[in-house]
Amino acid sequence: MSDSVSGAQVVGRTRWRRFGIAAGAGLGALGIVGYLAASGALALSFAFSGIPFTLSATQLDGNHFVQYAFPDRLASAAGASALGAGAGKLINGSGSINNTATVGNTTYASDTISQFGTATIAGLKQQICAPTPLGNAIRVTLAGTGGNTQASNLVIQAPALTANTASFSNIIIGGSVHDALAGQGFSGGSDFTDPYGALSGQSIGGSFAQSADAATLKNINQIGVGTEAGSFSIDGLQLYAEFVSGC
Repeated sequence: MSDSVSGAQVVGRTRWRRFGIAAGAGLGALGIVGYLAASGALALSFAFSGIPFTLSATQLDGNHFVQYAFPDRLASAAGASALGAGAGKLINGSGSINNTATVGNTTYASDTISQFGTATIAGLKQQICAPTPLGNAIRVTLAGTGGNTQASNLVIQAPALTANTASFSNIIIGGSVHDALAGQGFSGGSDFTDPYGALSGQSIGGSFAQSADAATLKNINQIGVGTEAGSFSIDGLQLYAEFVSGC
């Protein structure tokens, strides 16, 4: 993540399963997710819907931070334009950012992958809006109203993020993905190749990365395509859905 890339508003896929994870369901799946996140392979393991979602937080404090860029496959190209428009509005207030590309019949999002061994998030709020067959849309809001959200093996896929301030401890900028993951204690999997073929079979392990022992971001807003965690504990969970005219 550039000096402001970690944890806030996200646009991309809507994985309704995520809400089950946040509520504490699917313990077996959490164990698998935790292993994949620790191995450095999780960011390449899913195809995203492409439907935008946003996330905001007042502060994120994380340890064992690693960040790198990767083309994530979208399961549907339907949300690609909304992804670019949402990222553009967040970054420059208008216009669009060219953060999707289509190769053959597959559309990819240009994602910043941020991994944390552990993270504490204050003021978490996430919203996802998805069209329905009825001609309208459903907006789902998830928020932590009782205190901090705790996460382990957190992986954030965010095409765009802003933060008022971002500070890092012992940051290394320009190392390889392999060395960054290994240096922060993530095991195995750091020389993986892209299973979707976006990189023509090349290893991501030698690509550009940055890492830090700790990172703190304040007043975060993020557009993203995915968030996963080995564990995710929310104090004062509020989760509700409402019909809206459109996204």
